[in-house]
Amino acid sequence: LTAAAAWLLVTAADRPPVLTLSVAAVLVRASAIARPLLGYAERLVSHDTALAGLAGWRSAVVAALVPRLPGPLSRRRTSRRGDLLVRLVDDVDARVDGLLRFRHPLTVTVVALALALAAAAVASPVIALAAVPGVAVAALLAPAAAARAEHRDGAVREQAAAVASASVEALDGVEDLRGRNAGPDLAALAAAGRALAAAENRRARAGAATAALSTLGTGAAVVGAALGALAAPTAVAPAWAAAAVLAAVPALELVRALPDVARAGVRARAAQRRTRELLAVPEPATEPAVPAPLPASLPTADGGPAGGYAGRGHEVRVEGLVAGWDPGDPVLHGLDLVLAPGTATALRGPSGSGKSTLAAVLLRFLDPVAGRVLLSGTDVRTLAGDDVRSVVGLVGDDEHVFATTLRENLLLAAPGSGDDELRAALRAVRLDDWLAALPAGLDARVGDGGAPLSGGERRRLALARALLADVAVLVLDEPTEGLDEATAQHLTRDLLTAGRRRRDGSARTLLLLAHRGEGLDLVDRVVDLGAEGRTTGALVRAGGAGR
Repeated sequence: LTAAAAWLLVTAADRPPVLTLSVAAVLVRASAIARPLLGYAERLVSHDTALAGLAGWRSAVVAALVPRLPGPLSRRRTSRRGDLLVRLVDDVDARVDGLLRFRHPLTVTVVALALALAAAAVASPVIALAAVPGVAVAALLAPAAAARAEHRDGAVREQAAAVASASVEALDGVEDLRGRNAGPDLAALAAAGRALAAAENRRARAGAATAALSTLGTGAAVVGAALGALAAPTAVAPAWAAAAVLAAVPALELVRALPDVARAGVRARAAQRRTRELLAVPEPATEPAVPAPLPASLPTADGGPAGGYAGRGHEVRVEGLVAGWDPGDPVLHGLDLVLAPGTATALRGPSGSGKSTLAAVLLRFLDPVAGRVLLSGTDVRTLAGDDVRSVVGLVGDDEHVFATTLRENLLLAAPGSGDDELRAALRAVRLDDWLAALPAGLDARVGDGGAPLSGGERRRLALARALLADVAVLVLDEPTEGLDEATAQHLTRDLLTAGRRRRDGSARTLLLLAHRGEGLDLVDRVVDLGAEGRTTGALVRAGGAGR
């Protein structure tokens, strides 16, 4: 469009016959109409391709993370919750930048620049040669400097991850921070923010320098082309000289974007490398090629430890278990434990003794290094993980409450449950008064931006979900962590009372993992787990039927 318009204007100044200008006039009109249409089509196709790719990449990353979380990723220092969030969001989105802001504009610029130089060479080789030094500065030197600066300032991503991590930690502890002077606790967040601002300033200064270098190069290329047209040994027709020089301007406008293109390429490659490293972590639990069917439940002892409840249940037998998230440094060493159908057992041990690791093995989140876990006589490694988790449930000390309605939070455990069933589950865990105080009832929003929940209420809600799922074996992992003694005692009593009975009236097998003493008088058996991850003997509480 620019070349044809320049040729047309300069040629028309000599008042040639109208037919001489007809081809150029048609070309100007056609180019003027096609330019916005082609620009729209380019954006439509490129963004459609990129967004379709983004959906596929996000799905692939989530599918790859599912068998790895919980697991090593959530325990690596380099993959703290905030850092992992940055990786998952920013690094996956950076792949779109790699397509839209690197591969696509780089291809367009190279093709357009080659065509522009070829056209200039047709008019006069001198014009093309005179423009080459400026083109080299703008198309090669400035992008190379931008890429080098982006490599050097890779700390921006690390600082952003640090801010994210500090923010998540501060938000997680907001209840504690409200009760005392939060200044020292927020110092890390403020320091991370200052470091991020300094890194962003360095990046901005580098961006300004490369933009100036690119502008200098493009200007030199245009001036060089004009001087080349004047200094050509063979006179160049004014119309063709004007077309060649002016057409260089829009072509070189593309070149000015190359520093940003180079930076986007560096970010995209780094993001792809980090994502590959993240997903290269081995899966902690391997699914069997052909899963075995779930074993049948076993009868509970008549009038025995089940507390008088009849029915059938599942036995869990742990034999010589050696396990740990780091196979080379296990925390459990030869653990033996039997959970009879319908019994309530407490496994007591200090922090770090492997209680949560045992819970992960029972739920097929982690494979044993040695030994085995039997579910009613069947090795859990031969069962599909989802099948095991349909029988074995977990209520932990950090259960997530989604930012949606109370009803939706409960329906996660048992889709299709009616409101009466949801209310019954909340009543069983003594949340009926709390529910009655919510103006919107089951439609009240909870979680972020909704009705606040205390630590005890959050764990009661998690147990209500477990009751709705109606699992046969329920693991309570440190349910009183972070609670005061009185609250912990009441919560444990309610959890054990509500958790014992299933919907059909039969007894549920319970395992309480704790390092505190609250509620240990309510179980059938207390087993000590030493710091070395071995049982040190069973303490059987006297009193009570079958105990």
